[in-house]
Amino acid sequence: MKNVIHNFAARLALNMKFLAVRLLSISVRILPFRILLLNSLGVVTGFFSMLLGIGRWKAIIRFAHHTGSSLAPLKYVARYFIQQSKNGIWGNVFYEAPSLLDQYIDTKSVESVRHVMSSGKGAIVIGAHYGPLLQTYLLNRRHLPVKAFMARQFASELNSIDRLVLKPLRSGMVAFLTDPGVILVSQGDERRIIEHIKEGGVAVMYIDYPGPPGAGKTATFLGLPMHPHTTLFRLAIKYDIPVFFSFFNDVSDRGYRMNLVPSGDFSTPAEGYQRYADYLQTQIEECPFMWGFLPHFFEIFQVGTDGV
Repeated sequence: MKNVIHNFAARLALNMKFLAVRLLSISVRILPFRILLLNSLGVVTGFFSMLLGIGRWKAIIRFAHHTGSSLAPLKYVARYFIQQSKNGIWGNVFYEAPSLLDQYIDTKSVESVRHVMSSGKGAIVIGAHYGPLLQTYLLNRRHLPVKAFMARQFASELNSIDRLVLKPLRSGMVAFLTDPGVILVSQGDERRIIEHIKEGGVAVMYIDYPGPPGAGKTATFLGLPMHPHTTLFRLAIKYDIPVFFSFFNDVSDRGYRMNLVPSGDFSTPAEGYQRYADYLQTQIEECPFMWGFLPHFFEIFQVGTDGV
């Protein structure tokens, strides 16, 4: 009986969340000052998230000390929660009203990817949980033949959400990220992703977590050792595929900017991954509050005695 009640409560909460997304998207369509509305709501919900997420404060403050931040601990925590709430709101609502919000997100260097593709090649775009969850969607809206290389667990969670949410409330984000025409599950789909790239397609993957242990090799990320996540870099070398790094930045009154940066040359998968980790580190140092995995850093990223 307790499980039934718990499942019902979880399903109700999920549907209420997507009802809020739907109502907010309607408000964006009919009200002026859209950017002010979304950012202000991000501040309010961020404050309440901070109160509800008090158990995460210790890890966030520890991260602040680790990176040498000069901000007072409470201010650092508040800025993190507010930024994450803003990113979440923008990410969800953008899928519901992209034609209205496109003007507030600037996508830089897409033409660099198009130039590569004009020669008949595909491309790999690697990003992190940094800013709104929009990289794949924005590239798709820019008319690039894109597929997301997604972890099996995350794909399963999205499909579960899609089943539990009432059809009138289903989020555009979930609908897009569960579309089999867009998603490739990372485990077991290597052949399909290579075929997609060889046909001139773009493969997107978020990498801000360690790869599997292998050959004792480690990379350095924010001063700590971790196993490199090398699959896409290995494929890039083997099939001569150009690689781009993708990151979001909050540009305040103008909304957000997504940058696509060429990776440069690398001769081994580990070297490619280290180049990416270094670039991600510079983004985090400039604005750590954009990085969604920040509280989990010390839990996930360090290489321990058992391998990870």
